[in-house]
Parts: sequence; C-alpha cells; structure tokens
Amino acid sequence: MNIRVLAIFCATAASPAIAQDVGPSPKTFAATYVGVVGQGCQGLLITGQFLAATPGYTITLSEATEQENLPTPYALDMTATPPTGVVPQVLQPTAVVYESPDFDQCPYGIIITYEGDTFIVPFLPL
Repeated sequence: MNIRVLAIFCATAASPAIAQDVGPSPKTFAATYVGVVGQGCQGLLITGQFLAATPGYTITLSEATEQENLPTPYALDMTATPPTGVVPQVLQPTAVVYESPDFDQCPYGIIITYEGDTFIVPFLPL
C-alpha cells in the first residue's frame, strides 16, 4: 500500500512590493508655483496621494496654526475624514490637492504633518 503525503504551505506575509501603510504616500507629493512666470513665488499647488482604508475618505491640507517667519518651511497639516455609513473595506488611493492662488511667499520648503509624522514636499521646477 502506497501512501502519499501532500503538504501545502500557504504564506500570508505580504510582498514588500505591494504592502503599504494606510496614510499619505510621501514620495508622490510635489509642490510648484502656478503664478505668472517671472513674478516670483506666486500661487501654490501641492499634489499627492493618500492610501485610504476605504473609499470615500476626504483628505484636506490646511495651513498649520504655527508658522515660523520665512525663510523657514511652510507648514501644512493633513486631516483624513472617514466616510459615514457602510462602505467596503478596500484600500483606495485618494488624490490630495492643495491650491492657494493668492500664495505669495517664498518658503524654504513645504512640510506636511499627519498624525504626528512629518514629511518634506519637494518643489518642482517651473
């Protein structure tokens, strides 16, 4: 009598290439001035991605309450507001856009704080 043993192993560890934390994806963020070329630092546009735990999150960027005098970085706070009601539990990339057409400062850089963590946003050349 021949007995065959078949062993099946299931790995549950996520691949590092696809595993990602819920929250902002700092490498996707960039800032640029959108005012008239040659007019200095006018109009600010910041874009990036936030990986939300479910669809329907609202992501906002607002000026931090404490700003230091220039030429220090311009500080923004990020807030993630979850949807209400029943929603599917699936990771959802969400666009983040901050526009300030009246912005006329020349900060040393942009920093964003989310839940106590801070990251730097690079400026793209005009």
